[in-house]
Amino acid sequence: YTLYPPEGITYVLGTEDRLELNFRYSENLDFNRSLFTVYVNGEPIGSKKLKKSEAGGDKLELVIPEDLAGEKLDSITFAFDLEIEELYCTMRLDEMPWGFVSGDSAIKLSGLQNNYLSFEVTPYPFVKNGTAYHYMYVVPDSPSKAELETLGTLAGMYGRSMKPYGEMEVVSVGQMSKKEAKNAQVAVIGTFQNQKILKEVNQELPFSIDMDNKKFKGNDQFAFSDLYAASTAVMQIIPSTYNEDNAMLVVAAPNDAALGYLNTYLCDLEKQENLKGDAVIVDSGLEMRSFKFQSSSIESERPNLRERLEQNKETVIFSVIAVAVML
Repeated sequence: YTLYPPEGITYVLGTEDRLELNFRYSENLDFNRSLFTVYVNGEPIGSKKLKKSEAGGDKLELVIPEDLAGEKLDSITFAFDLEIEELYCTMRLDEMPWGFVSGDSAIKLSGLQNNYLSFEVTPYPFVKNGTAYHYMYVVPDSPSKAELETLGTLAGMYGRSMKPYGEMEVVSVGQMSKKEAKNAQVAVIGTFQNQKILKEVNQELPFSIDMDNKKFKGNDQFAFSDLYAASTAVMQIIPSTYNEDNAMLVVAAPNDAALGYLNTYLCDLEKQENLKGDAVIVDSGLEMRSFKFQSSSIESERPNLRERLEQNKETVIFSVIAVAVML
């Protein structure tokens, strides 16, 4: 059967999202050919071969694959492929094979609305449904090697599951049009001294910059020591200062060396998966700290499968039909 998101809510898929499913099935199956498969947006994300020894209570845990990260959730389908051994007579109704997903199964979703800004749902909102979504990188007029390397790393991180379509461009500060930036998801990259846009957006940053002393300022979630504030890099995602309906990624550091720490960290695919919240600090020891500043009217939740069915009557009707067809 198939689940659909409640009307009026947009779920953005991320690699942190999980499905923890409990199910059971009949014992009169050909267990060499019987499977349970889960589809998200019509694409299979995992299967499990059924076993007679686990027919009374089986489990399957799955995560959203990278190629679906950033896409809007349209549907989740649970499909039993139930095969029976060859029979020489017609089965009675009470002997028909069956499968059942229990209501204590859970679906954990991280990004629950269009303006949800978090590294947990990367590459959203810069890449949506596999397409670059009016994405603009802004580098200094005379970028350093460290700034260009960071640009390349970010392009790889946000573009690894991207299809060869969409709108993405790299511009220097002097080339940037604020009119174009108003319609774009913007990524600002650079050091305090070299990236002029940092002064324009500084007051909107959770970790703002002390431009005179070339160091980050602390806030109510984290206090910097003077040395630490002047030797770390910070990556923050906020509503764009050009258009609050879009996003702005700000990657900044007091110098090239500190920017290099962040770049080295992001070059490790496993470390990328640890990014959380909407602001991260990376220091010289490649230790990462994550923070959450952007509020959301709909917080992360762990919906109960039975509650989801009860909330959406159309889903209940479709599920009954689907079960009858499958089995």
